Amino acid sequence: MADEAMFDADGNCLDAVAVLDTEAAEAKAFKSMVDAPCSSPADVAAKVEYMLNGAIGNRSSLIDYLAEYSDGDGDLTRRLLRSFAPSAGAL
Repeated sequence: MADEAMFDADGNCLDAVAVLDTEAAEAKAFKSMVDAPCSSPADVAAKVEYMLNGAIGNRSSLIDYLAEYSDGDGDLTRRLLRSFAPSAGAL
């Protein structure tokens, strides 16, 4: 079921269990994107643009998700920065 199908026109949740599953899948996908290594300056620019402006249809910043999906110690921010220059070693 698509995420949009889990809410009615007023934004009320239709399936609380499915919403939790969707949120878990979104968190996993976000973390995978954060960890994906950039292999060129164009990759870095695209990832920064995506983090700042979101996706088509969702034009909000994804920066807040670095904190929301983090373990609370800045781990996702470090992982994002590391993905910009994967051959540079640990940051």
